[in-house]
Amino acid sequence: MKNTILALGAVSTLGLMMVSPALAATYEVTVLNKMSGELIAPVLVADTMYDNKIFDGASVTAAAKVQVLTGNPAELAASIGDGATVANGMDGPPGVLLAPGKTITFTVETEAKNLRIFAMVAPTMVPDNYLTAIFDLSTAAFPGMMGDDNTASDGMATDNMASDSMASDGMASNGMGSDGMMASDPMMASETMTMGDGSTEIELSRFDIGSDEGTNTTTPIGGMGFASVSIKRIK
Repeated sequence: MKNTILALGAVSTLGLMMVSPALAATYEVTVLNKMSGELIAPVLVADTMYDNKIFDGASVTAAAKVQVLTGNPAELAASIGDGATVANGMDGPPGVLLAPGKTITFTVETEAKNLRIFAMVAPTMVPDNYLTAIFDLSTAAFPGMMGDDNTASDGMATDNMASDSMASDGMASNGMGSDGMMASDPMMASETMTMGDGSTEIELSRFDIGSDEGTNTTTPIGGMGFASVSIKRIK
């Protein structure tokens, strides 16, 4: 009888472990528009588990296409549900865009391991373009965590990280920014850079969905410096 009770207790405990939800974390997200003359429409952020709501083979889904062509993420956000967060700028018209050199900061509460950032480039110069990246949330530490153990002072920032050929061995010229290596696949996670405040920053890549050309096929736009996203865990 005693063994039976212990066995039942073990099963009960296992059941509780299986149904207990994962704890959500809270992150502070900052988006910076690095473009000189183009604005960014409202930004949608979601767990990469919802990528099938955004991408469809060599193109984007119908809901994502609405966002890319109109700047309105409402339909895409509705298809994702509670897992989507939408952040607006204050520029424009219509007063919800993010102007060159401006930032927006907002919070995201999620259980995700990776976040998808997705936004339209306002068609003031070029139609049907969007920005996107995958952010690895394991790199987004609590403030102070990255500096307390000398990661910021033990040579990471001074051991020629900026000069030991990361900047000169062709990182900027060997095609990473120009041949689509960084922007050839919207499903590929972006490389991260740790900032002094413990946040982690990534660059957004740019794509054209081929709507005006009639191809309806997504192609990468070479180059970097379109926009960046920095994230740090605050809770």
